[in-house]
Amino acid sequence: MIANWSDFVVSPDGRWIAGWDFTPPEEAGTVGVLSVDGKTCLVVPHNARLSDEAAGFTQDSKNVIVVRWPFVPNNGTTGSSQLVQYPISALPASKHC
Repeated sequence: MIANWSDFVVSPDGRWIAGWDFTPPEEAGTVGVLSVDGKTCLVVPHNARLSDEAAGFTQDSKNVIVVRWPFVPNNGTTGSSQLVQYPISALPASKHC
């Protein structure tokens, strides 16, 4: 096991895994991006009023795509979702993959 996620998707080039945990209503979801060798752990940034799940990667594997919902603590996700993409090269490092 290289990550502790409920679900994940793999980039088209096979170099990256984007994963997330299914969270209870009081917690927002966060997407992590991990290199398949387990050496690079990144996180998709969002504020406390947003919850994310990984949707996939762009065809060139340079961007991760997330489904983002508005989030209200203890009520969970609300409203309509949107797709947002982030360049993997711009994601901050994380210790939690």
